[in-house]
Amino acid sequence: MANPSQAGKAADHHYVPKFYLKGFTDKQGSLWVYEKGTNAPRESTPKKEGHRENYYTFTDRGFPDDSTEKMLSKVESMVAPVMKKLANPLFKMSEVQRSELYSFVALTFVRVPAYREFIDTQAAKMAQRFVQSCAMDREKFYAVVQAYEAETGQPLGDQEKLREFAASNNYSMTQRSAGYNLLLTFQSCIAVSEVLESEYRHDIYYAPADSFFMTCDNPVTTIEPDTDGTAWVGMGVGRPRTEILFPLNKRACMILRRSGRETQIRASSHRTRQINEMMMGVAQRCVYAPAGYRRLSRIFNERGCRIKYGENAFLAGQEHPP
Repeated sequence: MANPSQAGKAADHHYVPKFYLKGFTDKQGSLWVYEKGTNAPRESTPKKEGHRENYYTFTDRGFPDDSTEKMLSKVESMVAPVMKKLANPLFKMSEVQRSELYSFVALTFVRVPAYREFIDTQAAKMAQRFVQSCAMDREKFYAVVQAYEAETGQPLGDQEKLREFAASNNYSMTQRSAGYNLLLTFQSCIAVSEVLESEYRHDIYYAPADSFFMTCDNPVTTIEPDTDGTAWVGMGVGRPRTEILFPLNKRACMILRRSGRETQIRASSHRTRQINEMMMGVAQRCVYAPAGYRRLSRIFNERGCRIKYGENAFLAGQEHPP
């Protein structure tokens, strides 16, 4: 995913919202960050984590446009109070609050670098397949080349050599438009949100008093449980057995599935540990927690950052990832 080349004033845009990360801080307000490859967690704050410079700014119209960041801030301020209240097992959401939260889950799913970079890769592959398809039709390809030359005044050389190259696999394409990436990102968000709203319901698991839930830089995870107690990670939300894991804060984790009953469940220590290890696996670089333990750093280095979209997750045409 390309950063805008003329982004104007530098600003830190959070792909993991500050208010969300605040739910995983300790009593002193510290956020403990486990970074892949390091030997110990580091103490930080939500403001300092989960962001990139001008992450939502695009310059496709000729000027730096940061309207996306402003829109996301409004969405976050709307759903933040509900997220906080869900730490209390006695809190019951209204239907409107449920709808807003499901939309926020979809947004959180697609706004992170892992997904936006996946979108760029898929868009580039589709564009290359389209060029290769056009190149298979000699007359059509020649007509396109001639039209381009007439419009731009730039000759493209030997048309047949160009066609043969375009039809080959001897090149790759890259999607670099930040504006186009954001368009596809929000189109994905709408599609996912509609599926969640119409087909899914949730249950909320609460961690034992002596434990906590962690989150990561890719906090919404899709899984498909297998019959042996394991689960496939990175499955499409349209698949009938897909479940979605989303830690709400250090006390609560939402699980969405078609069989959800909107109940509050006391999670066992084993279940809490399973969810935390899932967060480690789908993390791209960092895991966030309300406590710092070297033991968790060792586990994260052993088991973390295993899921890569397009490599072993969200693979088209396969029954399960390899």
